Amino acid sequence: MSPLKIELPYGKSKLTLEVPESMFSEILLPKKKEGVKNPISEVEKSIRNPVPTEFSPLDELINGSGKTSIVVNDITRSTPTHLMLPPILRVLKECGVQRDDIRIIIATGTHRPVTREEMNKILGDIAGKYKVLNHNCDDELVYLGETSFNTPVYLNETFMESEYKILTGEVELHYFAGYSGGRKSVLPGVSGRETITRNHSMLLDPRSDIGVLDGNPVHEDMTEAAEMAEITFTVNIVKNEKKEIVSVFSGDFKEVLRRGAKVVDQMYKVKAKEKVDTVLVSAGGFPRDINVYQAQKAVFNAEKMVKRGGTIILFAQCKEGVGNKVFEEWMRECNDLKDAEERVKEKFVIGGHKAYYWFRTVENYRLIMVTDLPKEIVEDMFRCEKMSPEHAVKEIDGEFSVLPYGGDTLPIV
Repeated sequence: MSPLKIELPYGKSKLTLEVPESMFSEILLPKKKEGVKNPISEVEKSIRNPVPTEFSPLDELINGSGKTSIVVNDITRSTPTHLMLPPILRVLKECGVQRDDIRIIIATGTHRPVTREEMNKILGDIAGKYKVLNHNCDDELVYLGETSFNTPVYLNETFMESEYKILTGEVELHYFAGYSGGRKSVLPGVSGRETITRNHSMLLDPRSDIGVLDGNPVHEDMTEAAEMAEITFTVNIVKNEKKEIVSVFSGDFKEVLRRGAKVVDQMYKVKAKEKVDTVLVSAGGFPRDINVYQAQKAVFNAEKMVKRGGTIILFAQCKEGVGNKVFEEWMRECNDLKDAEERVKEKFVIGGHKAYYWFRTVENYRLIMVTDLPKEIVEDMFRCEKMSPEHAVKEIDGEFSVLPYGGDTLPIV
């Protein structure tokens, strides 16, 4: 029997692999949904027809000139910000908001600042025409009080000084907040490190799970923080696997998230026939595999469809290495899952949660990485095996399935 050829995203390219057809179970892909023909027009239409229906359109919420902050995603997300901003900026201009009063804030959370080159990529032609700043989770913050979960809320000072606060982003699955989008532009997007740390420490709660909003304490805490910020307007999109916009929702940040989550469920929660012995999973290419910190999400999803003790083969370029200093420190210092879990309980630090999830994987599954990372980092720090693509597929043991967009696709078994 001739081998089966499959393609997996890797960085900004794809890997073509030959795999044994006799052991092949299935390829899980997001459900196809065509991208909208005119994204900018779709965003503009959404802005003028917000949800819920009683929520006012953006042009009715802007009462003349005033300090305005627009929050946008950083380079770790492939959000088409350059398509979303023009209609928003056009409405602001029509309503009398002066260009000098507008600030575009990159929602870095605890991530590194974006570079000038990355800023140009995120904003397109808009870069250079407006004042743009990277959020700094350790400086220039305003304290708003505590949530009912005892999370101290510190938010970006420039953001909080604005009369009009506009959020942009995308709704997608998130492994403990349930979904990204909506309130997540505020927490973690423009929040202080202490705020993010306290919020993310609730990830050990079993209710903090991927694809879950109701009863999810991480989500509910984020929502309270965003309510305290008094958001003016939100614009979120949903993308297909080709990174095309398929849906746009605008208006109230809570309703925008709910509407987007329904579309995400239809596309990215995919029914799997069965759990298998081996899963070949790609993080989904750039920027999903920009570093291990981001690529770990694909491993988390792959666990949903592999038998306990089975094999996960991760394809992730990781051209920027580990991606988080704390993650790296915990991976070097922790001995095992128990050690990582105790650290999370005793003193949660952003980045440490990734080590907890990673140890959980390597203690329950065999993990192989196809990556640009040095072998010593893969084996010594991440406690798994580094192999070439050709060698890795020879390690397929028993029945296997393929998850080409593992960072976005949630197998339902």
